[in-house]
Amino acid sequence: EFINAMYRSEKDHLIAFVNFVKHRRLDDELRNLDFEGFAYGYNGSGYALNNYDEKIEKAYLKYKDE
Repeated sequence: EFINAMYRSEKDHLIAFVNFVKHRRLDDELRNLDFEGFAYGYNGSGYALNNYDEKIEKAYLKYKDE
């Protein structure tokens, strides 16, 4: 169902993502702007190899005021 939701529509994709974040209890990391903690919880221990925390923070800074 999760994978199907990702393809069905943008709305379903967003709902699936939010449900995943809540299920993994990563919503606090997002609220606290703990990009490293979020990236670790979302991507696992290999997050640093791809600089996911830095990419998430960069995107946040780019779009935060929109």
